[in-house]
Amino acid sequence: MSLQPAENNLLLNGDFSRKGEHWTPNSPAKVEYSEGYCALQVYAQITQRVTFEGGGDFKFSVKMKTDSGSACQATVVMHPSKQSKQLDLGGGMHWTEKELHFSAPADTEHMEVELLANDGASGVFGSRFDDVVLKRL
Repeated sequence: MSLQPAENNLLLNGDFSRKGEHWTPNSPAKVEYSEGYCALQVYAQITQRVTFEGGGDFKFSVKMKTDSGSACQATVVMHPSKQSKQLDLGGGMHWTEKELHFSAPADTEHMEVELLANDGASGVFGSRFDDVVLKRL
């Protein structure tokens, strides 16, 4: 889709232009990278860890698309507090950009961004993600 400037995005390869580089899948066979986005089968998840010091205000955004009967979520988890913020998309949706603003605790050492296909038919790449951005405001 669109290329996010690296200096603004704390995530690496948030546009999937380099396929799965910098992302860790829980089940590689259920993850597919094509045409600059990531597609997941049900219960597949990819994660990326971002290390930095201190809290502050952040923006988390992602474009998501789902087939009918599928659903997906994008979550950012702050550590060590384990506080999380989540964006969800139900089934049968065209590309939809979702975003949220949040404050991270002062003792935050790192965050993990998790992209998950949490519903859908087995063996179908029914949830798609693109332009995943985490930036400090």
